[in-house]
Amino acid sequence: MTSFVFTQTIYIEQEKREIMGLLTPMAIRKCNSKPSKPEFNLKSLNKNIIANYDMNNNCITFIGIQ
Repeated sequence: MTSFVFTQTIYIEQEKREIMGLLTPMAIRKCNSKPSKPEFNLKSLNKNIIANYDMNNNCITFIGIQ
């Protein structure tokens, strides 16, 4: 059971990175076309994406929080 949870955690983190890669350009354009580094913090975006794994349906959903 532990290895399954660990594998799922790695998969979830990989999915979060891929989603963040897709969201980053949109977030930058929406906020400011030329943001400085202090204006856009990718680490804070990562904290606002929560992964929910449904074991019954074997699917992962990502929820953005504010």
